[in-house]
Amino acid sequence: MKLKFKFALICSLAIFSALAQNEENCYSRIQVLFDQKKFAEAEKDIQKCTAFESDTSLQIFYLRIQMSLGDFDTALVLARKILVLDSVNQVAINACGASHFMSESYNSARYFYNLNLSIDSSFRYAYYNLAMLNNAELKFQDALRDIGYYQQLYPEEADGYIMEGDIYYEMGLADTARILYEKTRERFPNYSVTYQAIAEWHFDREDYEQALKKIDQALLLDPLDDVNYYLKGQILFYMDDQHYKEAIKNLKISNELKEDATGYYALAVCYEYSNKSGKALENYNRAIAMENNEPLYYGEKAALLLTLRNYSEALDVINQAIARDTTDLYYYVIRARIYQGIGLNSNALDDYKKILETDSLYTDAFFYRALLYEDLKQTSAAMDDYNALLAIDPEDIDALFNRAMLRTDAGDLEGAKEDYTAVIDLNETDGDAYFNRALIYLEQNNMRKFCSDMSLAAQYNSKRAKKLVRKYC
Repeated sequence: MKLKFKFALICSLAIFSALAQNEENCYSRIQVLFDQKKFAEAEKDIQKCTAFESDTSLQIFYLRIQMSLGDFDTALVLARKILVLDSVNQVAINACGASHFMSESYNSARYFYNLNLSIDSSFRYAYYNLAMLNNAELKFQDALRDIGYYQQLYPEEADGYIMEGDIYYEMGLADTARILYEKTRERFPNYSVTYQAIAEWHFDREDYEQALKKIDQALLLDPLDDVNYYLKGQILFYMDDQHYKEAIKNLKISNELKEDATGYYALAVCYEYSNKSGKALENYNRAIAMENNEPLYYGEKAALLLTLRNYSEALDVINQAIARDTTDLYYYVIRARIYQGIGLNSNALDDYKKILETDSLYTDAFFYRALLYEDLKQTSAAMDDYNALLAIDPEDIDALFNRAMLRTDAGDLEGAKEDYTAVIDLNETDGDAYFNRALIYLEQNNMRKFCSDMSLAAQYNSKRAKKLVRKYC
């Protein structure tokens, strides 16, 4: 799951002390909206203040709003304008670092965070952001050191202890992280983010019931936090397909509170699994519009278009994904399948070859190339690919099933029975496997086993099986 990233935007309200008297009402109104997390409304209102263009304090507040909205590109432009007027403005410097961090320009982010510390070595927020940066770069000891400094400077701030837990979690010490989250919750029982962190911990362990309980507690404490609704939507989605409608409801609330590309992407996936392709495409497009350099959004949109057999548009979209990330082999698999749908089989084979030259264990390439070879009536090549795949993953049900059918066509009935048996061992409710194995027993004139398998196939809702049971058994 791709989680929403919640950046810790921290800056002192003291910067607004210089506001002119005639701007106090304007500031007060915007501050109320900001505290209520109505960032879009605050963005509109602040531009109506008479001194908006000339008052640096209002510009800094506007910067805070853009950061809270997640518009880091606009925030970076604003921060640079402020630094032209005030080269040591620590809020603007912090914003530059955060913007570079979000674009994964980690060296630039580190430069700005260290610049803040060179101005004021006790600027605690720089330590927090450095800890977050070092954690992202897997420099865990440095991250623990920096968050330790932050905790010393601000021992009554829960986020510092949550970040410490996050670092241990990234280190692979999940139990230690959980202990830290729980201690933080006990110490700060009214801070919703502590419950949020524990909910994510349970979510990652697929303990969705506990995750749901914790995120509901977080929502009781803070019903305006978009991340809480986002996480609840993800939990409900992964619980089972009975919760898709509720998952969509929570993800929509999350995006109403704060528009976010990741949120639209999550909505698109929910709609896709709910068989609402139009809504899914609409939300993939929204995600792309907000973050057009993210290859994942293009890749998943192309995969959906492929299933809809909209091959021409799918090919254009998947090429955009590949243009943004040439290393993810998943995108080449999607493109190869699109080529196959169009009938450009040589192009598809070229992509499969490229994938397997890069990663000889990439099972999807073997599977879909085998399907292509079957379409081309090259059954020997298809069999070779299924064999190669099953040597890597002996429990791939689809490959076992398809190889069984090829073996049946080749007259290898014993081999086919072995594969169907393997499928049934992995999924005892696979009616098709029982049905096909029953037909082999019929071919071998073993009526007892034929009737046994065909009865099981009928039990799993095969109308054809029910007719054969009535006819032969």
